[in-house]
Amino acid sequence: MKLWSRLAALACLSAICASAQTSYIVLSKSQGKNSTAFASQLNGNVTGKIDSIGVVVVQSSDPNFAANAAAIAGVQSVSSDPEISWINNEPNMLATTAPIEDLAANNEQFGAYQWNLRTIHADQTAAAGLLGKGARVAVLDSGMDLNNPDLKPNIDFTAATSFACSSGVCEPVQPTGLTAEGAFNHGTHVGGIIAAAINGFGVQGVAPQATLVPIKVLRESGSGTFGWLIQGLSYAETQNIDIANMSLGAAFLRNPNAGCTTTVKDCNPGTLMAALNRAFDHATASGILLISAAGNNGVNLNGPWVDIPAQSGNGIAVAATGPTNQQNFDGLAVYTNTGESVVNLAAPGGNYSGSGNVLDAVLSDGLCNTKTCPFYFADGTSMAAPHVAGVAALLVGEYGHIGATRLKALLQNSSVDILTPGADAAGKGRVDAWRATH
Repeated sequence: MKLWSRLAALACLSAICASAQTSYIVLSKSQGKNSTAFASQLNGNVTGKIDSIGVVVVQSSDPNFAANAAAIAGVQSVSSDPEISWINNEPNMLATTAPIEDLAANNEQFGAYQWNLRTIHADQTAAAGLLGKGARVAVLDSGMDLNNPDLKPNIDFTAATSFACSSGVCEPVQPTGLTAEGAFNHGTHVGGIIAAAINGFGVQGVAPQATLVPIKVLRESGSGTFGWLIQGLSYAETQNIDIANMSLGAAFLRNPNAGCTTTVKDCNPGTLMAALNRAFDHATASGILLISAAGNNGVNLNGPWVDIPAQSGNGIAVAATGPTNQQNFDGLAVYTNTGESVVNLAAPGGNYSGSGNVLDAVLSDGLCNTKTCPFYFADGTSMAAPHVAGVAALLVGEYGHIGATRLKALLQNSSVDILTPGADAAGKGRVDAWRATH
């Protein structure tokens, strides 16, 4: 049910580890103009060259690629960049068969089941006309249903793009894995939490008039590379994005054992992390607030485990809250990662895994087919992060394009301290739409 890998996502099966790696990240010693000039000397197909952060994404069949590339002048380090699982693709999601009911303020079909909006008072901001209009939110994920009536009014179709590419072939942004009843899609569910429109259909998002920019950096299965994510972040900088939501992540040990052979690059993906940190820092400096799920491993990230991108750059890492049998809506979810030095905020992510009551999960959109558009209950920090993205969009709608630093401060300073006073497992507290905008 939880949409992050609960195990070390950088671990690979022995059969995969034994095969030749074909994708690489090459990190330059410098950043800026001409920092990747050495790319012409690489023995492979360069699929991404980002001077601003000194990163080259390349595919090669040369078994000696890493050693040869590392010897080129200007190269700082090289790492293989295999596809790994960034979301747990075990879709125990349940299509709702709930009767249609209305909320007086917002009038959506399944509004009565959106405890998550009421918990952060996003129903009140919507009723007051605070809808996030003018905010641009990038959803770096596994694609998005571009035809869903809940999302279609708010999608920027010209900006939607895919970086989930292998051998020159890219998976489309529009998911293709449909069944006769429609299907669950991670990016569609996340997009609905952020900005499902108020249109008398389905559910509504936290910011029902914010613009969604789907940037596909994962396959529909949830696998992807660091290179795809880095290119997606770089692309977001060209699209006047205010907020980027990343409901994805990988977990690994902070201090791996020497000689470990079960994870990428001897268990220590330092080059991959360094490249991602550069991408985070540059995107933040360009004014984009980067919001990441804290992860579903149920661990304290002050300890031996690291989750990325939650621990990349200077964005916002979000833990999950949820009710138990529709009570105590601000309880920490049983699966959520914590860590006072890592988690910035908490938000509704659902707690179905803790209570066994599906109504304790978060309801949002799925893939439509020609006849129906199912809705899915899901829980995870993947569901928590887009609530923060939605509230950030409300702030942009109210105050304009104010940049990452001010958005982060407004979100944290207006949060509700749901645990012990001060910094704790919920960071600065649970996000609150009404307090943030008033």
